[in-house]
Amino acid sequence: MKVLNLTNEADRLYPNNIDLQDKIAWLNELQAMIYMDIIKDLRQDIQDITHDQDTYTISGYSIDDIETLKVNGRLYAKKSANNYKEHYSYYEDSGAIKLNPMTSQDIAGGLEITYRVTPEEITEENAGEVELALDNQWTPLYRFYLLSQIAYFLKDTADYNNHAMRYNLEELRLRAYVANKKPDTDTGGKLRNYW
Repeated sequence: MKVLNLTNEADRLYPNNIDLQDKIAWLNELQAMIYMDIIKDLRQDIQDITHDQDTYTISGYSIDDIETLKVNGRLYAKKSANNYKEHYSYYEDSGAIKLNPMTSQDIAGGLEITYRVTPEEITEENAGEVELALDNQWTPLYRFYLLSQIAYFLKDTADYNNHAMRYNLEELRLRAYVANKKPDTDTGGKLRNYW
């Protein structure tokens, strides 16, 4: 479902005067939470390391999406640009990753970055074209989240409680669906998505 269709449906079901930009911000927050806390889709970016090169480009993800960064098998810690002096750390510099310290040798495939996949950001400009990140079977999740947010900001407690309860049921359904599709592999199959 397209984002604008969802917001129009919410306005039809629950007439309100809340701006489209607020509804879009709520949907962006929801999709970020879904991808960070429930789906947890991780990918790897492996790059060659060149000696005396401390800056490496990232493409298709941001430094905030990085879960782990390893140089030649050693885990590096994420730091801020003004607090990177600790050895074996990295930070962002003009959209690229800067390593501290630099390596003294070339290492093929020596930079391993594991990052989270995140959905496309929704804006007012693309709301009419962009689809929600999850397919149509999850439209009720989006619908009831949006309706609960509208009711909350209109200070309508009864409607908020009803919509929030239905949203919570849809979120539990999504969590169960993901748990069945993506079993936990970190524990050798002894536990499945234990949270």
